[in-house]
Amino acid sequence: TGKTKVLIDNIGVLFTTQDIDSALIIATKSVYTIWVNDEIPKHINIPYEVCLWKPTSEKTVKKFIQTPSARCKILVMNVEAFSTKKGFNVACDFLHKHDALVGIAGCDKSLPALMMSMVRLNVPSVFIYGGSILPGRYKGKDVTVVDVYEAVGMHEAGKMSDEDLRELELAACPSAGACGGQFTANTM
Repeated sequence: TGKTKVLIDNIGVLFTTQDIDSALIIATKSVYTIWVNDEIPKHINIPYEVCLWKPTSEKTVKKFIQTPSARCKILVMNVEAFSTKKGFNVACDFLHKHDALVGIAGCDKSLPALMMSMVRLNVPSVFIYGGSILPGRYKGKDVTVVDVYEAVGMHEAGKMSDEDLRELELAACPSAGACGGQFTANTM
């Protein structure tokens, strides 16, 4: 998505300018493997390992590690793994070899979770709000999740077809970010 590419491009620039020498990325379960397998290799060219950590209870396959090596410069974990004692310890060991943590979140659940994680990790940290999702385009106008909520009501009233509702749903959320309405994450 657009925001994922921007985030990874920014990490790449910081590596290139030598402003950072490592990165810990804690992402949702649905995106963390995509970042390791697709996005990071496409957008960051560094001569170091990119490591994906997941708990030992899951099958270990290529690129999935239990302990990051010294060459690991980008460690990617899912939130669920990070929340385990072993995952937390892996993150602490990785971070305490480095200078600081920059955390980016964009949901009313991930904002406080990331901030609490920063306190728990006890390393110098900076929190950045990832921002709201970009609007989508449907029939020539900008649309958000709020338009989808209204469309569900229209659909129930028989004023919108199944096809139009599905097309609007697919168009309304084109990128990563907090929900595109004035909900908790955008008003905290």
